Amino acid sequence: MTNKILITQRIGRNKYGDYFDYLETNYIKFIEQYKLQPILLPNDVKNVTKFYNENNCSLILLTGGDDIKELSIQKHNNNLFKRDDNEKKLAKFALQRKIPIFCICRGFQIMNVVLGGKVSKNINDNNIRKHKVNLNKKYPNIVDNKTIIVNSYHNHGITINDIAKPLEVLGTTKDGKYVEIYKHKSKPVFGVQWHPERKNYSKKFDNYIFKRFINNKEL
Repeated sequence: MTNKILITQRIGRNKYGDYFDYLETNYIKFIEQYKLQPILLPNDVKNVTKFYNENNCSLILLTGGDDIKELSIQKHNNNLFKRDDNEKKLAKFALQRKIPIFCICRGFQIMNVVLGGKVSKNINDNNIRKHKVNLNKKYPNIVDNKTIIVNSYHNHGITINDIAKPLEVLGTTKDGKYVEIYKHKSKPVFGVQWHPERKNYSKKFDNYIFKRFINNKEL
C-alpha cells in the first residue's frame, strides 16, 4: 500500500483579486521518487485534521515559500495567512499524535514558532544561493567531515539562541550563528532550512534524512 503524504501549499492572488493555491512541481517530483502519494491541502479547508484523516495520510510535509505571518508586512491580510493557521494546526496535531512531519524552509520556521521559538528577519544576502552547513555529528558513508553544501533561498532564519527548547540542533551555518537542520528531541519531526526539492548540492544527505523521515527512524 502506498503511503500518502499531506502537503501544504502557497497562496497567490491573480490580477482580478482572486486568491488561489499553488505548489511548485519540484515538490511532486521529489515526493514521487520515494513512491509516496501526494495529497495537496487546500488552504480553505476548515478542518485540516479531518482532511488528513479522511484522506488516510500517514505523513505531513510543511513546504517553503513566502514569509510567515509574524514576519510579513501584510500580516493583517487574513486571506494570505489561512496557510499559517492550517500549518500551525497541522504541526500541533502531528506533535500530539506523533505523526512524522518534515519541515522545509518556511515550514522549518513555522514549526519553531509553534514550539515556542523565534525567527529573525532579513538575515540573508539574496546574492548567495549556496553555503556550507556544519553538522553536529558524523554520518558515516553519507557525509565526509561533517560538512555539506546546501542551497539558500530564505530571507529569514533561526538563530542558535532562538531555537525552541523541544528541538535539537543538528547543524548550523559555518559561523555557528543560524540553525540549518533540527529534529525534535522525542517526536518524529525533522526540519531543514534549505530546499531538498530544488537544485541542491547535498542530494545524498537529503535522500538519507528523507528516507529516515518516511520510515519514522531516528536521525
